[in-house]
Amino acid sequence: MAGAPEIISSLKHIINNWANTQMPLESDANAGDTLIEIKNTNRFRAGDEVMIRDPIVGGEFENIITEIHGDTLLELANPLHSNWTVDQAAVLQKTFEGDIIAGIYTGEPDNIPFYPAITVNAKSVDSDWLTIDSTKEDFKIDVVIYSKAAAQEKGYITNLKLTETIKLGLKMNIYPLVAPYTATSATTNIDSSDIYIRVDSTDGFIAPGRVIIEDEWKQSELIIKSVVDDHILELTSNPGCNFLLADNPIIIFCERFIYNSWPASVTFGEVFKGTLLKAARISWFAWEELIWLYPPRETHLH
Repeated sequence: MAGAPEIISSLKHIINNWANTQMPLESDANAGDTLIEIKNTNRFRAGDEVMIRDPIVGGEFENIITEIHGDTLLELANPLHSNWTVDQAAVLQKTFEGDIIAGIYTGEPDNIPFYPAITVNAKSVDSDWLTIDSTKEDFKIDVVIYSKAAAQEKGYITNLKLTETIKLGLKMNIYPLVAPYTATSATTNIDSSDIYIRVDSTDGFIAPGRVIIEDEWKQSELIIKSVVDDHILELTSNPGCNFLLADNPIIIFCERFIYNSWPASVTFGEVFKGTLLKAARISWFAWEELIWLYPPRETHLH
């Protein structure tokens, strides 16, 4: 039976997406520009601190997003100093008081070489009957954010900003994708109004069932109405946005169902791990429904 390790893996993926957000430019940005076009703005918010960088020129730090304009445009507080191009793989990346995330770790290692860092640590799993043939598995996991306390104010603000960013990411993903699952590729563009979608293979897909359509920038969560044939799925509703074949959309059939999760509480303090660190602990829970179609039965007198 799959359990906490797969949930921790999913949780780390969400945290990385939101705390270490990197989004490629959709069009070139020139010196003096404040309006920037990127692939998708969904994981950015007004007030976020960002840098723009590429592997060749380097990076420009300490800019702030002042406004989000739709799905691809955002506005920066300060004009750019240099030119940044799509051809040179320029990206916009979140920063926190001038720093980027140094690592996301499973468990609580004694030695963390660089900061700010994040750990994900399973605390407990409780189980109780939910219905006559299903149980509620209650996973409790701590997410801890560490930053150096040497620069008192900087460490404190870094911790607060990172905590808020991760909390938002967890609230935006209350139904996390947890292995095992079945994935296949779309074979044609998917229109926002489509009910029937063509895929590479429907093997492993079952109706009714929860399905996710996603590319690197966005996703839509839907229900399969029927498996029409080896290459066509019928959905109960349309995806509500376009998924272009050029963006490599994937269709995912979920075998596990996390029906609720939430960053329930946050505590702040300090810890000593070779040096004094600021620490914020997010207590997160996830509830999974586990179906018992054939309840286990043992003989009693043999």
